[in-house]
Amino acid sequence: MAERKYKLGRKLTASEAIAAIERGEFLYLGHKITHPGWSQNWQIRMLIHDCDSGLIWSAIKIEKEK
Repeated sequence: MAERKYKLGRKLTASEAIAAIERGEFLYLGHKITHPGWSQNWQIRMLIHDCDSGLIWSAIKIEKEK
């Protein structure tokens, strides 16, 4: 099984999620990581609803220790 590259961050508001999408960041939808290209195709109404429902989270890149 592959190692995880990201971990769950904090819940985002709609404006924070839109800014993260514009920056090309990975996001979590529920507990599933989403690629920036995928999240760029979300409809704005869906994004607002999911943020209000607490389903959109930031993704934090896991740094490997050497």
